[in-house]
Parts: sequence; C-alpha cells; structure tokens
Amino acid sequence: MKKKMTLADWILVSILVLLAVPVLAIMVIASPVLGISVPICGLLLAFRRRLGRLKVGLILLVLGIALAVAALTSSEEWERAEDNEYRAWVADRRRSPCGPREAMLLLAAIFLAGGGGMAVAGKFVGPKTLKERKKEMSGNGNNGADCPQETLEKRFEALLRQTGRRGIENVLAELGTLGFFSAPASARFHGNYPGGLLEHSLNVYDEAMLVRDAQLGLKPDIAARLPLDSIAIATLLHDVCKAEVYKEMEKFRKDKYGEWEKYNAYGVDYTGFPLGHGEKSVIRLLRWGLEMTDDEIMAIRWHMSGFDLAFQSPEIRNNYHEAAGKCPLLAILKAADGLASHVLGT
Repeated sequence: MKKKMTLADWILVSILVLLAVPVLAIMVIASPVLGISVPICGLLLAFRRRLGRLKVGLILLVLGIALAVAALTSSEEWERAEDNEYRAWVADRRRSPCGPREAMLLLAAIFLAGGGGMAVAGKFVGPKTLKERKKEMSGNGNNGADCPQETLEKRFEALLRQTGRRGIENVLAELGTLGFFSAPASARFHGNYPGGLLEHSLNVYDEAMLVRDAQLGLKPDIAARLPLDSIAIATLLHDVCKAEVYKEMEKFRKDKYGEWEKYNAYGVDYTGFPLGHGEKSVIRLLRWGLEMTDDEIMAIRWHMSGFDLAFQSPEIRNNYHEAAGKCPLLAILKAADGLASHVLGT
C-alpha cells in the first residue's frame, strides 16, 4: 500500500524546490547546457528503477559526450566573438580554475564514469526494472529479504487478486488500515522488524508452493484438494491476526557493565481484539466479506496446533485431529509456516 506524505514531508519538498529553482536559474544563465543537464540527470536517477540501469546508463553516457563536446568547442565561440567586452569576460572565465568550461568537463567526466558503470551493471547484473524484479519474485523460493517494500506489497496484492475471490479488495483495504504491511511478524523472533509480517507471509507462500509440488510428485491424486488459489489464501492471510498486536515501546536491559539501559523493542498488546490466533484470522476474513472454502478455514484456524493454548482442551484437541485428517492444506500450511519461521526467518 502506498504511504501518504506527512506535513513534514511536504515542507521538506517545498524547501528543496525553493532552493533548487534559483540554483538552476543561475546555472542556466552561466551555461545553458550545464543547467539543463543537471535536472535531466536527477530525473533519470529518480526513475532508474522503472527505466532500468542499462537505459539510464546509456542516456548518461550520451549526456556526458554532449557536455564534453560543448566544453571543448566553447573556445570557438570566444574566437568568433566581436564584442571586446564579451571576449574579455570569456577570457577571464577561461583563466578561472572553476569556470563554466571546467565545470562542464568535470560534470561530463562524472556522467561518463557513472553512466558507463550503470550501463555495465544493467547489462550483466540481475533484474533491472520493477517489472523484471516482480517477474523474478513470482517464482518459488524468493524470501524477499533484498526486495523493496513496495515490490513485496505489489506481489502480495497480485497473488491475492489472482484468486478472483469475492471480497479480496475489501480484505486488502482492511489490511492497509490495520497496518499489516508495516507490521513485524513477532516481538522477539522471526521478522521482528517493520515489514516482517509481509515478508513472512510471502515466505510461507513460497515454501507452501515447494511443499505442494513435492507432495503432488508422491501423491498426484490430492491435487484437487490443494488448488493454487487455496494455497494463496491460506498462506498469505494466515497471520492477519497479528496486524495490530505488536507495538514499539521502551524496555530495559543490563549492558555489558551490569548497568540498566533503555532500548527500543516490540511489545505485545492484545487489547484491540483479544480472540486468539488462527480463529481471530478466520473471523476477521469472514467479517471482511472474503469467500473462503472449508479447507481454507480449517487450515488457518488450526495452523498453530499444539502451540495454541486452547489445544489443552480434549474437545479442541479432538477437533484439531479431525481437521488434520481430512484437510491436506492444513499440513501444507503448518510445514510452510515452520520452514519460513525457522529456516528463511533466521
């Protein structure tokens, strides 16, 4: 989900614009080529993820060559000048160690070096554009640790929308309101950092797809019980109960000298909607209008199994065993959740 700009962000942007306009105006007056090239370079760098490193690098190379040619041929303008005062001004600027010509040559060198390096990196190093990153991430086994938060959110939303389920848009809106996309996955263990819950959910999906493929190779007849849309619903939404549970707070600990010190960490606050774990996720999704199958409901409800306090009740335990015996999706989700938490999440 896209984050809104705060008042402080708008004030900072306004100050930067007010500072940039006169600086660019002075640069354009001193050297039109220099004044135009700098903002173009800034725009290219701002959109480098969308254009790709190779394209940006090639454009910077062209700009660098154009600046170098303009700087090296500036003496011809001085030779042709008929106005003695203008010739004297140009000559004085040429003698200056930091005149327009020297600045243009320096900027040309920076463009050529940076553009060349970016073009080489774009040609030989990994995915370059957001589209290519998203395509690469759609495969299994990518835990998202090195992927931008925005890209992880887009992948999460795309996977859920592909299910075509009634109510999925409302679910995404409610998750954004609760802060799901910036929430941690735990207070002290896997994913205990902003965005950890989103990353963990995608990790569980990737692990579940691998486990599903392996099980279908051993027992192909269960394919009908493990449809891809159910895998996406159960894995990506199994922990929506955590969206607002973890709060940043100050805690105390002893340092290496045995003295107490403050530190920032996550604490747990169940006061918002104290309804448990798996059952809380199911109830939330149903209240938000999501169309769910029986297997998806059972898988999300029971994925904590023995770690659930209610499991101590004989009645609850018997219900769990019945669900585990008739719902292969539950076994897939439990295995994937464990692998994502203790292997990918370490």
